[in-house]
Amino acid sequence: MPMDKSKVLNIFGSAARTAAAIGVSKSAISQWSDDVPQIHVDRVVGAALRLRVFVPEDIVDPNNLQIKSVEALNASHKKASASAID
Repeated sequence: MPMDKSKVLNIFGSAARTAAAIGVSKSAISQWSDDVPQIHVDRVVGAALRLRVFVPEDIVDPNNLQIKSVEALNASHKKASASAID
């Protein structure tokens, strides 16, 4: 679901900070339309969670987040990798 560009950029406070957080250039951010596609919203929200930046509840409902610890993610990744080799 597309989201208003200003709302997405407000997570990090500016286009430059948003670009740095998701690893793209500021000019790439400037090419986003006013309705940011979900794939870009997901990247910004993912970066915010990784960097422990507050994400407003109107963007992400904290009651629906199912974040695993890094250890749990690594364990599930190792398990999936092991079964892929078998």
